[in-house]
Amino acid sequence: MDIYSLLKDPWVILEEQTALGLNNELKLEMVQDHPLYGKPLNAVARSEACDDVLYEDQACLQYYLVHLIWAKPDSGQYPAFKIFVKLEDFIQYCEGFL
Repeated sequence: MDIYSLLKDPWVILEEQTALGLNNELKLEMVQDHPLYGKPLNAVARSEACDDVLYEDQACLQYYLVHLIWAKPDSGQYPAFKIFVKLEDFIQYCEGFL
């Protein structure tokens, strides 16, 4: 499935430098007891309406919608996230908010 043709406003596909920056930010926000800690995640899209970023798990090809907090959390509760088994599930989730 082609993510480029499916995403709609406010979602934008990321250029490589932006993706690297968001990957680094996610690592900064992780603590060891967070469920996403240590996963091989790569940012693929972000919302221009809020601090949500769509990450792809390169090991199992799941997707994670992560709400970045732009700070180091105290616990593994943040950043909050939702799991999508496939890209189509994420697209349907987004369409529910249009």
